[in-house]
Amino acid sequence: MSTRNKIRLRKERVEIISLMKTTSYYKKQLIGFEKKLSRAYEENRIDKEEYLRRLNEGLQGRTLRQWLRYYDQCINVYNTRVVEIDRELRELEKSRNLLPILTIFAFVALLGLSYYFIQPAITGFTLIENGTNATESVFRIQLVNINISEEKGIALRISGEKDKAKSSDLRIEKEQVEQAKMILSNPKKYDVKWIC
Repeated sequence: MSTRNKIRLRKERVEIISLMKTTSYYKKQLIGFEKKLSRAYEENRIDKEEYLRRLNEGLQGRTLRQWLRYYDQCINVYNTRVVEIDRELRELEKSRNLLPILTIFAFVALLGLSYYFIQPAITGFTLIENGTNATESVFRIQLVNINISEEKGIALRISGEKDKAKSSDLRIEKEQVEQAKMILSNPKKYDVKWIC
């Protein structure tokens, strides 16, 4: 619909500008006619009666001032309509530019609403239902082996249970080794609990 309106408005604008040009042309022709007739009368090529007859016939019973006012009013009406059409075309362009922004806004609002109604609890990369413990509902970790070395740090070998038993290595950096030694050397101070 927007494209049809643009095409219709642009077509109307072209027609109105054409009417403005035609009206300006007739206005100039009328002024030229009156000047030519006045010059012929001043040069005594025609007498007063002939001048008045031709002038009345050419102006169709109106005065030159009335005709000029009429043409000026027409041109003003056409100008006003062209300005209105330009404003409508700009508004159509703006509304077209708002479409991507409104689409993104609607998507974000829909995403926010779905989050509000679903309300998932997030633990790391694991989604769980409200009220359950992530370690109990997802998997259990069992410590298999611990290796501590100055060069490599602490290496823990763990085993996890979910659908299938899996094993993986966890590497801890040198700074973390120092922190672990400090914690393990004074378990009462740091309230260390051993789970086996």
